[in-house]
Amino acid sequence: MQLNCCKSWGCKNFGKPVSVDYEPISYHLGYPALHCKSCGSYPPLVDNALVTALVKKFTPTQLPTWANRCPNCQGLNIQRSGKTAAGNQRFRCRDCAKVFTPAKPPADSMLKLLMQQLTAGKSATETIKALNWSSKYYYQLLHWCAVILTGFSRLLEMRYLPTNLLALQSESHVLCLPSGLRIWLITSAESLSGYQLLTTHNIAAKGTEGGTYLGEVDNRLDTFADLPLTDALKRRYQQLMNRYHFEDLQYGETIRWPNAPLIQPAPVAYAHFQLLRLAYANKEHIHHYLEQDSCIRSAAIMGVVDEIAQQQAEIFYLFAHPDRQTAFLADGRPVGWWKDRWFSTPFGGYCPVTERAQYRYPFQMRDIHTNQHYFNYLSAHLNPKVKQLAPFNDHLQITQSCYNFIHKDNEAAPASYLNMPSFATSEALLQAAYNAYIETRSY
Repeated sequence: MQLNCCKSWGCKNFGKPVSVDYEPISYHLGYPALHCKSCGSYPPLVDNALVTALVKKFTPTQLPTWANRCPNCQGLNIQRSGKTAAGNQRFRCRDCAKVFTPAKPPADSMLKLLMQQLTAGKSATETIKALNWSSKYYYQLLHWCAVILTGFSRLLEMRYLPTNLLALQSESHVLCLPSGLRIWLITSAESLSGYQLLTTHNIAAKGTEGGTYLGEVDNRLDTFADLPLTDALKRRYQQLMNRYHFEDLQYGETIRWPNAPLIQPAPVAYAHFQLLRLAYANKEHIHHYLEQDSCIRSAAIMGVVDEIAQQQAEIFYLFAHPDRQTAFLADGRPVGWWKDRWFSTPFGGYCPVTERAQYRYPFQMRDIHTNQHYFNYLSAHLNPKVKQLAPFNDHLQITQSCYNFIHKDNEAAPASYLNMPSFATSEALLQAAYNAYIETRSY
């Protein structure tokens, strides 16, 4: 994976991993960067190895497959290898030679009992005591719920997501837990439905090397809602210029989790868009709608860099602001150091990052606050007492599935806007997912 290249739209070297115009490492601006002599840009160097490692570690959680996966290397290149004395099918991984027998899921009645407890907001301790379960059994059930619900989501996404144009709305957020841990999240939703496709956070598994988050300052960009739209945008660009470098996204102090390092937001953002690339490839056209941040812009570019070159993808900045400022010119208004061209909209402003004379598909979005609705839901429904990475991942995947598929306060579930099935209760959702899992798997 090579993420270090010119990311300046319009440069002849845009997206090219190799060029005679590149100075591989430059400290001209005070930080390690690639220098593109053609356009003069200095994109900060990205740790390719770290992003690759994060993608590998995130894949089993974010993109689980119901196909048999090697428990050692997480690979799918496996073959049948006889049966156990009990008659269960064994498999052998062709990549690492691990021989294993896939676990069978628990009874759906047990999973639904757990889901009832989660829906009621019960903690692990309360559930274990009430149902007389062991701690090990509780967390096994929790993981099975996450695997089944997330796999069900991916199955439906393959069937129902639009194929001609997939428009994704991506935004970051700092989730504050009662423990004092502040987690940086980035999420991407289908823009016309609000359906959450992928949420990635900056808590890494034990053993992840490099990119540890040590931030003490908070240099996230403000909205400046009290200023006119143009002035607010100018102030945001100035905030970017005040960073150590443009992709140096810090979100302030936070405590540390034992055996689970926090990673800098920038490599996590790059990993997020590489995961999207794996999950939603082969779409005819892709739009990315992003919050106005250089870090997220660069990461999104590298997620669809080939499609951009083939005019099969576009990237836009979004900026929610109460001032609509209809005085913006018809051909936009250049703002900031890079003279990005901004246009007025009913929600504030937008800027084509990959600016073309015309677009094959129009800019389209239902609600600029789509992801904020999801962040509010996470704050209200994600178990606040989780203190370990594995159960946190499970709770996050379960909560995302519930948000997508369950009706809330007489509102249609996001999945219904994509003509996917939706459900009145979490137990009904789990039962449908469980039935699909049993039908799909072959034991």
